[in-house]
Amino acid sequence: MKKIKGITKKARQKLANNVAKRWRDIYFNKTDKWYKFNPYKDKTPEQVWFALLSLGKNPDPDKVDLIIGNNSWTSINNNFCSSCGGTIYNGVELYDTVNLCIVCIEEAYKLCK
Repeated sequence: MKKIKGITKKARQKLANNVAKRWRDIYFNKTDKWYKFNPYKDKTPEQVWFALLSLGKNPDPDKVDLIIGNNSWTSINNNFCSSCGGTIYNGVELYDTVNLCIVCIEEAYKLCK
C-alpha cells in the first residue's frame, strides 16, 4: 500500500472500504439512473461502480486508485479524520496537515495523561 502524506493506513483502508457506496451515492441519481456525466473516458460511472464492488469488502486502496484513475477517493480531505478515516463533523485542523475528529482527539489526550 502506498504511503500518502498525512493519512494513516487505517484511515486510507476505511475510505477504501466504503468507496463503492460513496461512488454510487454521487453518481446514481434519485430517479434510479446513473448520471450521464463521465469524467472517465474509457468507463462509465456504472462500470466503475461494478469494478469497485468486485474488489470486495476490504479492497486494497491502491487497486481502488487504479480503477478510479487517481487517489482522491482514498485520500484525506478536510471532511475526514487523518487518524481513523471517520467523517469530521466537529474536529480540529493542525498546521494544514492533519485533521482529527473529536474521538481521536480524546484518545490522544488519554495517551498524554
